[in-house]
Amino acid sequence: MFYHQSQSVFQYRAIAIILSAFLSATLVYCSFPPVDMGWLAWFALVPLMLALVKLSPRMSFLTGLLFGVVSLLACFVWIFNVPGFRFYHAIFLCLYFSLYPALWCMISANILKKCPHFLWPIFVASLWGVLDYLKGHAGFLALPWNTLDLSQHRDIILLQLAAITGGYGITFVIVLVNAAITQMIRHRSLDPGRIAIVFVLLIHAWGFLVCRKPQDGRPVRVAVIQPSILLSERETAHGRKAARNRLASLTRQAAARGAQLAVWPETAILQLPHQEKKVQWVQHLSQKTNMAILSGASVFEKFQRPPAPGRGKNRHHPYQVFNSAFLVDSHGVVSAPYHKQRLLPFGEYLPLQPLIHWPQWLVKEPLALTAGKAAAFFPLSSHLLISPVICWENQFADLVRAMAHGGAAMLVQISNDNHFGRSAAAYQHNLASVMRAVENRTPVLISSNTGPSEIIDAHGRVAASTGEQFHPGFSVAEVVPRYHGQSFYTSYGDIFIWLCGLVVLLIGAAADRVKVTERLNIPVLFR
Repeated sequence: MFYHQSQSVFQYRAIAIILSAFLSATLVYCSFPPVDMGWLAWFALVPLMLALVKLSPRMSFLTGLLFGVVSLLACFVWIFNVPGFRFYHAIFLCLYFSLYPALWCMISANILKKCPHFLWPIFVASLWGVLDYLKGHAGFLALPWNTLDLSQHRDIILLQLAAITGGYGITFVIVLVNAAITQMIRHRSLDPGRIAIVFVLLIHAWGFLVCRKPQDGRPVRVAVIQPSILLSERETAHGRKAARNRLASLTRQAAARGAQLAVWPETAILQLPHQEKKVQWVQHLSQKTNMAILSGASVFEKFQRPPAPGRGKNRHHPYQVFNSAFLVDSHGVVSAPYHKQRLLPFGEYLPLQPLIHWPQWLVKEPLALTAGKAAAFFPLSSHLLISPVICWENQFADLVRAMAHGGAAMLVQISNDNHFGRSAAAYQHNLASVMRAVENRTPVLISSNTGPSEIIDAHGRVAASTGEQFHPGFSVAEVVPRYHGQSFYTSYGDIFIWLCGLVVLLIGAAADRVKVTERLNIPVLFR
């Protein structure tokens, strides 16, 4: 009898734990596009945290792994639209990236049993930020996509904190509130909730004052062009001509609205610098419209020395291949190129070559692009520099910060999310640019081939948007470039996350000291 009762209790607990992980994963998924209910993030982790209360480190790890797999599969379901992506790729990726929430759950559950209840929220919020930082700086395995801070892209007042702490500070606040709610439920006390509410209200009050402060400087009228060039159009001469005509027509319409700069998306023009007719066509258009044009382009440059042998039919290919951007000013002068620095692993290059020979069944060899070495600063005028960001480079705060720190007064993101179809991928992609704008107090212009294309001001507000996907169009708006000064984050970088790391070490060490003194029955002030 007792055995059967114990077995039933265990089964019910297991079901409750699984449901808690699924519920938190679902709430996190709903905090981002396509559902985009960011307010859910403020309590999305509570079911998961409550499940950790009585779990062993091993069970906590497995619970976090389940949470990670479910939330990742839900958020990244659009990746199955990519040709050649298979279910086993998803398994490998989900298991790896789920290690981060799994570690967070294991460590948080362990500290929960040793740490005073008022310090636990600070510890788990700091730990989440540290793991986010590690995930975003893990070499070719880095993926800072759909971090919790991006769920608050509509809360412009809260976002202003990012100018000091980066997006990590907003993530910290969200996890802190989740942990405070958890402690309220556990201890049946309103005190943690009251403290968290006061903290969040103070941040919002400060953000409100920041947003009310007028921006200094002369505004610039800019346009983002969304040509919606389909993959099928690239395959025929007629399709390529139609795409160029569409680009030209949209650009002329933007010029008629007074735009001084038009931004074309990633790889809008193929082999721009090496085909004289295309160069002349863009130059003529820029001179005719009296407007600078920044365009994405693919670039082929000969090696200065022979390449190392590769694999496949391009084994002895005599060219380096770049994903690049150029500026053609209103006088028709073509700039030196910016080459994309952060390439997409397994999509634009194979990592760890030639040390690892990836099996063909796992990885089909992509076009072997070469990474750029440095940021570019294109002069829009004598006192205004702009820097291009290509595709998923906008996800990397350190890369974009280096551009702002180097003098870019406007940031221009060019992207092409064509391969993901009519999905949430492009909307999720754009969220990071909102955060980059606030972090660096610098406007960000997004020209996306299939949309949505957006113009974001220095406070993270979307001033204009094309809105609809796979629909040709353009948007025009005035933005104030960052003419003077730099934000705290631009000047000093990720100081906040290093403080979070220090908090994790101090509280973790103090909690271990508590455990030792309890065993020896020695009183300790920490308690």
